[in-house]
Amino acid sequence: FARPRPTERQTMNSDNRNVILAVVLSMLVLFGWQFFVAGPQLEQAQRQAELRAAQQAEAQSLAVPQTSADGAAAAPADASLQVFADRDTALAASQRVTINTADLEGSINLTGARIDDLELKNYRETVDPQSDIIALLKPAGLPDAYFIEQGWAAAAGASVALPDGQTVWTVEGDNTTLTPATPVTLRYDNGQGLVFHRTFAVDEYYLFTVTQTVGNQGTGDVALFPYSRVVRHGDPKVQNFFIQHEGPYGVLGSYNLISKKYSDMQHEQQIDASATGGWLGFGDKYWATVVMPDITTPISARFSWTN
Repeated sequence: FARPRPTERQTMNSDNRNVILAVVLSMLVLFGWQFFVAGPQLEQAQRQAELRAAQQAEAQSLAVPQTSADGAAAAPADASLQVFADRDTALAASQRVTINTADLEGSINLTGARIDDLELKNYRETVDPQSDIIALLKPAGLPDAYFIEQGWAAAAGASVALPDGQTVWTVEGDNTTLTPATPVTLRYDNGQGLVFHRTFAVDEYYLFTVTQTVGNQGTGDVALFPYSRVVRHGDPKVQNFFIQHEGPYGVLGSYNLISKKYSDMQHEQQIDASATGGWLGFGDKYWATVVMPDITTPISARFSWTN
């Protein structure tokens, strides 16, 4: 069969369509790359930068908890917080005391004398027996920092130098590993006549007992107020399962059970309660981290949130 040959005009139209199609496809590739790859990477980098700035601002503004309403005031805020790329880098940045029990491994940070590194030996991230064990507590400077600390606040108007989150403590004695059989005592001298001791003990399961004492070698009386708190950075992922609470909670005297969602705390920002004994902290789907004062001790409890 004879087939007519395309005219020059038909050939040019076909070439133009091919050029237009190539331009459209190129634009689709460019916009797709921007939308699915470059854009999310840029947003993630911006979020990380904002997170680092927020953590540093929080470290400068977040003082120790204020004491009871008898005129005591909060101690000075911690110095600027160092931000770390990952857990290993954070752990290597300071000297530590090892924690080792049948169920737990981790360390106490000598900077701040905090329990900020705790892993659960018998539980893993997934059902894969080769997956990582659960890392429950994590040092400050990480986006999901989660730690426990104790300290002292001075009476209103006092200028006494107190240990804070940046204070470097020393180990007293030869024992540098905390086990159920071997407590560890840390020491700090403020150079103004006050010597602080913090002794850590742990039982064969998961209970830590922290005992604080202060020796006054000066000539005048000093009024101090002890505190203990659980600190959590970031917005933890929750299951929002209606029969299980995830978030701040506690049992405090006549208030009985107090339980709040993280979103509740962002709205209310601060909840105060006075009780004798009791406990308070954070609960997750599988784990809880709480502080429990002696059951005969009057306490001022506080749940707080800061941006």
